[in-house]
Amino acid sequence: MNYTYNPKFNLGYEVIIKKFEQCGFIPIVTVDEISDALPLVGALNAAGVDVVEITYRSSVAEDAIRIISSKCPNVTVGAGTVLTVDQLSKAQNAGAKFIVTPGFNHKVVDRAIEVGMPVFPGCCTASDLDRLYERGLRVCNFFPCEQLGGISMLKALSAPYPFLRFIPTGGINLKNLREYLNFNKTLCCGGTFVATQQNLKEDRFDCVTRNAKEMVNTVMDLTLDCFIRYVDGHSASSALGAIGKLSGSPLSLGASSGVGIEIDTSGKRNGIGCICYKTSDVERALYYLKLRGCVVDEKSIVSDGNHIKEVYLMDKIADIECKLIRKE
Repeated sequence: MNYTYNPKFNLGYEVIIKKFEQCGFIPIVTVDEISDALPLVGALNAAGVDVVEITYRSSVAEDAIRIISSKCPNVTVGAGTVLTVDQLSKAQNAGAKFIVTPGFNHKVVDRAIEVGMPVFPGCCTASDLDRLYERGLRVCNFFPCEQLGGISMLKALSAPYPFLRFIPTGGINLKNLREYLNFNKTLCCGGTFVATQQNLKEDRFDCVTRNAKEMVNTVMDLTLDCFIRYVDGHSASSALGAIGKLSGSPLSLGASSGVGIEIDTSGKRNGIGCICYKTSDVERALYYLKLRGCVVDEKSIVSDGNHIKEVYLMDKIADIECKLIRKE
């Protein structure tokens, strides 16, 4: 069989991969009542989440995907736990933008490639990854990740396949999410903890929003780093002197104060000063900040060629600028 995928598949595949890379996490949800579909999306949107995977673990999965796809065009909805070619066809007809399988079913995978549906097959062995690579795919659903040995197993399995990336699912929670995302072969993670069946059964969509917000904050990984005060040359010495008294050590221009305050006399920026936040992934942080309505100062972006190292937002706090810096 010729495993070269068609142009239609290739284009959609790249779009979904980029989406997953940006969002960092996919809520995996089993919807038992079709009436829960739209409230679910509303609860996720309230937390700034615009991607969801609906599993084929209930009889209303297809209908849930259809109503989300038709009523919520801003949401990227996919189908999970796809076991058969028939489910694949139904999911695609319902408007699913991607499918995820728990194992490597070659009939489902090959059909998905043939019809142009982005597919992320379940892989947990080197043989699975060989089949993935053979078909021109480069991202797998590593499931069930925690039961298979967690991040240690993922690192060991990825070593012979440095050109592949992974979506760990199965046992992901707020406690281990950051550890998986910090591994450079992780494209994103998926988990059921954001919107559990119990949450939906009890109509606790407020819990879904709260869980989603905690997830987003974990993915963004923002930590307050320092405040940079913009001053002219005449004011710099007095400012440094005052900070030096507080920190207990003399300071020179350009030196860190050790108490989270620094001085900038370059005159390159406007405003009173700048609040700096550090993050492990500036692109992911910006993805969610944009969903919250923040605007990026595109001219301020500093990149190393692969990733953004620092960037300013157009949003200001009482004439104080906001800056994101990538953690080294």
